[in-house]
Amino acid sequence: MKATLHRRRSAGVTLIELVVTIAVLAILATLAAPSFSGLMRRHRVSAAATALRADLVYAREEAVNRRAFVSVCASDTGSTCSGEAGYENGWLVYAYPAGTIGPNQRYSPTSAAHVLLRSASNHYGVAIQATDGDVVTFGLQGQLRASAGRTSMSWVVCSLANAHDVGTAESTANVHGAALRLSGPGSLLAEQVGDGGSCAP
Repeated sequence: MKATLHRRRSAGVTLIELVVTIAVLAILATLAAPSFSGLMRRHRVSAAATALRADLVYAREEAVNRRAFVSVCASDTGSTCSGEAGYENGWLVYAYPAGTIGPNQRYSPTSAAHVLLRSASNHYGVAIQATDGDVVTFGLQGQLRASAGRTSMSWVVCSLANAHDVGTAESTANVHGAALRLSGPGSLLAEQVGDGGSCAP
């Protein structure tokens, strides 16, 4: 009976063992935190670049399929074009007839001619900078319609330095930026921005 009681007492954990275990876990968590932060920042850049690329490809395909103009523009509200070069707050994809009104129209929710196809929301922790704030329009053959002499378009996605909604955009060896290049014929090229590379197109 005494031997049985002794075995039950020794099966527990002492306070010292518990404190040592917690200390080891705290040290491991501290060491892993910077690596996890970098992983999250890389994921945000990748997710934002992938979402923008997917919507640009979608816009081009819809222009061909609908035989209409399909445009993409930056949007802060999800219902109007902002006219800004920053896409981190979202963007719109919308279609309208290829007629006398011409391409590169800003989306108007009150226009019967404009059909909103997609609306992308804010991308946290990244900056998405375009060549300019003009509307990007695909023609009936999937080509990029020129705007004010612009024959191509670029976007650069970079993580913000402190991984929050404030701070300077940067491309580092640990968290590379991503660039998207849209040519006149409508082909889209994705590239990695190198360490210390510019986060502006």
